Amino acid sequence: MNRNILMLGLALTVAACAAAVSLGWNPLRPARAQAAPANTAAASAGKPDPSLHNLLATPKARDYQQRKQFQSDAHDFFRKAASLGPAERERRAQALRQDIERYENASELSAGESMLLRVA
Repeated sequence: MNRNILMLGLALTVAACAAAVSLGWNPLRPARAQAAPANTAAASAGKPDPSLHNLLATPKARDYQQRKQFQSDAHDFFRKAASLGPAERERRAQALRQDIERYENASELSAGESMLLRVA
C-alpha cells in the first residue's frame, strides 16, 4: 500500500513538473522586473558598470551562465531534434547526457528533472 502511494506521488510530481516546464515556468529565470532597472541605469549612463563586470566574473555567475546555456541547449535540441541528421542528433544528445550527469552528480537536478530529460 505504501509503495503504491509513493509511486502515485512520484507520478503526480513528475506530471506537475512536466506541465510547469511546458508552460514556461523556470525557477532559475530572473524576474524581468528586477533586471530592468539595472539595464536602464547602465544604458542611461552610457558607460559599462565595472561592478557589473566584476559580478559577472564571479564563480557563481559563471555557474549560472553555464546553467542557462545548458537549459538553452536542451530546449534547442528538443525543438530541432526531428530535423537534425542522425550523427548531429546523437552528438548533441551525448553532450546533453554528459551535462545531465554532471548536474545530477552535483545534486543540481532533482530525480524528476533528470528522469524527464533522459526520457525526452
